[in-house]
Amino acid sequence: MAAREPQSRSVAVALHGVCKRYGDTYAVKGIDLAVSPGEFVSLLGSSGSGKTTTLMMIAGFVQPDEGEIRVDDIDVRNVRPHRRDIGIVYQNYGLFPHLSVARNIGFPLEMRGVAKSEIRRRVAEVLRVVHLEGFDARLPQELSGGQQQRVALARAIVFGPSVLLMDEPLGALDANLRVQMQAEIKSLQRKVGITTLYVTHDQTEAMTLSDRVVVMNAGRIEQIGRPEDVYERPANRFVATFMGAPNLIPGTAITAGNQPIVRVEGGATVAATSGRPIAANEKVHVVVRPERLRIVRDDEPALVAARVRESMYVGGARRYEATSIAGERLVVVQTDLNLPVVPNGDEVKLGWDPAFAWVIGADETAPADRSTASGAATSWRSAGS
Repeated sequence: MAAREPQSRSVAVALHGVCKRYGDTYAVKGIDLAVSPGEFVSLLGSSGSGKTTTLMMIAGFVQPDEGEIRVDDIDVRNVRPHRRDIGIVYQNYGLFPHLSVARNIGFPLEMRGVAKSEIRRRVAEVLRVVHLEGFDARLPQELSGGQQQRVALARAIVFGPSVLLMDEPLGALDANLRVQMQAEIKSLQRKVGITTLYVTHDQTEAMTLSDRVVVMNAGRIEQIGRPEDVYERPANRFVATFMGAPNLIPGTAITAGNQPIVRVEGGATVAATSGRPIAANEKVHVVVRPERLRIVRDDEPALVAARVRESMYVGGARRYEATSIAGERLVVVQTDLNLPVVPNGDEVKLGWDPAFAWVIGADETAPADRSTASGAATSWRSAGS
C-alpha cells in the first residue's frame, strides 16, 4: 500500500471540551486534544481512565454528551461510524472465521462497492505491506496470533482511511510477540504515514511506539508530551509514579523559579529543574529515575544516605532496593555489572546528575505506605549494626 500523500492541514483529529457521562459519573471529563497528520499518539492509562471511551467517541460508537470532535476538520458528531473514514483495530482482532484472509481484508472494500478487480489489487498490495504474501487463501484459525493481528491491521488500512484507531491491539499476545509486533506496527505506520491513535495501559509500549503520549487518569488528561518528556519531566506526582517507579525524594526549595536549589531530607542541597515556577520554602519532591540514581564512591560527594535492603540481578542490570535516612524507599538500577555487589544491610551514599533531577510539588496525597516512614527513619541505622 502506497504511503499517503503529504497533507496541508495542520490537525487531523481534534477534540474540544469532550465529556461523556454515565449517570452521574464522568467517564471522560472536558478533554482537549489535537493530533497532527501522520502523527502516532498513544492514549495511556489504567482501567477506568477514559482512554477507550475517548477512542470510541472518535470512532462514532459512543456519543459525547458535550464538546466537539473533528476529523479532517469536519465535525463528525452526527456522522455515522462507517462514514468517518476511520480504520479500527481491536484487541480481539474481529476477523470473520469463515472467510479467507483475502476476503477478511477485502471486506471493507466490498461494503464500499469497489470493483472485484480493484479489491484483488488492493488486497495483494496490503498483504505485501504486512508481510503476508501467500496467506490470502488461509482461514483465521490457520494463523498464529501475530499473523491474525497483521490481517486485522491490513483490513483497517486497505481502504485508505485518514485515521487509524487501535484499542489494546497487542493485549492478547505473549510478551515476546508483543515486542515483535510493536516494531512491526511502528514500521508500518511510518511507511503508510497514517494518523494513528493507540490505546494502551502499557507504559513501555506507549513510549516505544508514540510520537506523543497522552496520560489519562479518571477521565482527564494529566499530561501530553513526547515519551521522553512524560518520563523525565512529569507534570505531577501521578504521572511520575504511573510512568515507571521513580524515586521521589522530599525536600524544600531554598530558592525560587524554574531552576530552584532544593535542600533534600538529610541536609544536602541540589540543583534541579521544574516545569513551573517553584516558590521559596515550598515543599517539593525531587524526581530521580532509578537508572539515574547511582551509588557513589567514598571520595565523591553524596546527596542522600541510605541502607541497602535488597540486591537483585534483573538481566543486564542490578537493582537495589534501599531506605534513605528519611525513611524513603529508593531504587537504584546499576547497569555497570563490573561494579562490586553491595551486600544487603550495607550503608551507601547516593547521588545523581542534576540534569536528570526534576522537581514537582509535594501537595498531593502521599502513598499509603508513607505512614511507616517515621518508624523506618529511626530504625534504619540500627538495622544490621
